[in-house]
Amino acid sequence: MSAYTVAAACAVLAVLLAAGPDGVQARKGFGDGDQEFGYVDVRDGAHMFYWLYYIQPEDKSAVKPADKPLVIWLQGGPGASSTSYGNFMELGPLDANLKRRNSTWVKHVNVLFIDNPVGTGYSYVDHYSQLATDNKQIAADLVAFTKGFMKTYPQFQKTPLYIFCESYGGKMTAEFALRLYEEQKAGNVLSNLKGVALGDSWISPIDSVMTWAPYLLHTGMVDQRGFGKLDAVAQLTQRAVERGRFFEALQLWGRAESVTLEVTDGVDFYNIMSRITKEKAARVRLAARNGDFLGHGGHQRVQPHHEGGATDKGLRRERPLGRGHGRVGEPRGGHRLAHVRRRLLQHSVENPGRRGGQLPRSPSRSDRQEADGGALP
Repeated sequence: MSAYTVAAACAVLAVLLAAGPDGVQARKGFGDGDQEFGYVDVRDGAHMFYWLYYIQPEDKSAVKPADKPLVIWLQGGPGASSTSYGNFMELGPLDANLKRRNSTWVKHVNVLFIDNPVGTGYSYVDHYSQLATDNKQIAADLVAFTKGFMKTYPQFQKTPLYIFCESYGGKMTAEFALRLYEEQKAGNVLSNLKGVALGDSWISPIDSVMTWAPYLLHTGMVDQRGFGKLDAVAQLTQRAVERGRFFEALQLWGRAESVTLEVTDGVDFYNIMSRITKEKAARVRLAARNGDFLGHGGHQRVQPHHEGGATDKGLRRERPLGRGHGRVGEPRGGHRLAHVRRRLLQHSVENPGRRGGQLPRSPSRSDRQEADGGALP
């Protein structure tokens, strides 16, 4: 046997040993399980980042990932990072301190976190004008993402696909799922969509706000005085919506959250049987007073909180040179992203029944001049 043959055999063996599930070359990111992360170009100048965790059952030899469902997770906001917040704060294999979770979805299914819309987390665009400004564009980008993803990972084309989400992700998921189903039926996307699950969906904001006071009263979380105080702010919010004063409605919504924390002594919006910390409640109340919901992520649903942390350091080498990440509305280009977010929130208010951080690179001077000249209306 020649030296060339031996070297070739060793190279093949090394590849096989490094291969992940189904013989696919998998990366080692955070944790012990096989995973993948990268980008799909959803349109010219728009690049969507994903992080895939292959299923990590107790007995790995008994399960092939392609035989188990693939679950897409979409965060809310819009502008909260799925690969950061959803992954490390909610349902990934590791928590924000990179400690193993006792319970994680990855033990039962393949989980695909997507930073959506473009401009969120590690997803980015080449120019401000390429940001998504309505639900239709968001859905189209996600369909394009799915098409590209399935070409890269064909083993999942026939795997049952489910889309899970929370908060504003519910509005994005409804339209995304509908468009994906149509494209799948037409044979344009090779996928096997089976269902969706909408968690605490922020589809019709005013309908949600109007239920807070009655719900808290009937569950014994507030007395009549607290009910009256919260209901008064809710009524003002509804009046602003009816008059088309959407930014004012947004500010009043924040005020309603602040009042809710006040009259319930810090009830958790996600679980009324628990309470949030005084520090977090104080942040929400401060944001409500300052009207600062778009610029600094004062509300807990709009905070990926991953910059500078372990996840940032671990992914820094994978990020293309000169591209960053961040929350919607951070200093560089923040006024533009805040405007986009405001338009999305207005769209949500205007279309309640419809099915439905900053730029990750520092813009050049010419970019800023063009953007300030009206790249986004």
